[in-house]
Amino acid sequence: MSPAQVNKITYNFLNNNYYFATTERVCQFDGFLAAFPEVYFPNYNVKLKSELEIISQLEAKKIEVQEYQENKPVRYNEGSLVQELERLGIGRPSTYNLFGRVLLKRGYAELNEKGQFIPTPLGASVNN
Repeated sequence: MSPAQVNKITYNFLNNNYYFATTERVCQFDGFLAAFPEVYFPNYNVKLKSELEIISQLEAKKIEVQEYQENKPVRYNEGSLVQELERLGIGRPSTYNLFGRVLLKRGYAELNEKGQFIPTPLGASVNN
């Protein structure tokens, strides 16, 4: 499939010496995203006002502060990886155990002392 063409637009705001930034992705050509949009960009059809100009003055209609804590991602072990593959409908029962072995064999991940998969730098770079 053809690659998608997505423009990334970054907006920077300065207000009373506070700096704010946000980005939007505008899909110019769907390419492979036509088959899997929610996997790569769950909200890629949501667009900000793309007509903003440099030094535009914006008026805040509502300001809301939310506090949240982000927990580190749960690491998969061999059993939980198989369960997640089943849940997502990836692979077949005869291939589920191969996924973990391939991750280890190709150097994409290592097992820690708890038996959890930890991505290697190679695995992280392939994922990004």
